[in-house]
Amino acid sequence: MEPISTIDLFPILDKKLIELLRSLDEADWEKQTIAPLWKVKDIAAHLLDGNIRTLSMLRDGYFGERAEQINSYQDLVDFLNGLNADWVKAMRRVSPAVLIDLLESTGEGIY
Repeated sequence: MEPISTIDLFPILDKKLIELLRSLDEADWEKQTIAPLWKVKDIAAHLLDGNIRTLSMLRDGYFGERAEQINSYQDLVDFLNGLNADWVKAMRRVSPAVLIDLLESTGEGIY
């Protein structure tokens, strides 16, 4: 079975995401998501973290913070959840407009 390349669809998906985020009003950013601890803004911040870490690793060869010990699946989950929680908490200081701008510029650098 031949792999199906979808990389060309990601810039389109990113563009649609940016359009959606630009259409949100202040109340929309604070709406609860299916993730119990995260609002819409937190999900956008999480996506930004993925963009930034992808650029750091793939473009710059920089892997940043590393787990001290991963001895089980749960250790890995706990480490990743901690990284995600730290990032999302810090990004609560950032406005939605800045978040959108960062998502847009980092998204362009990935594809």
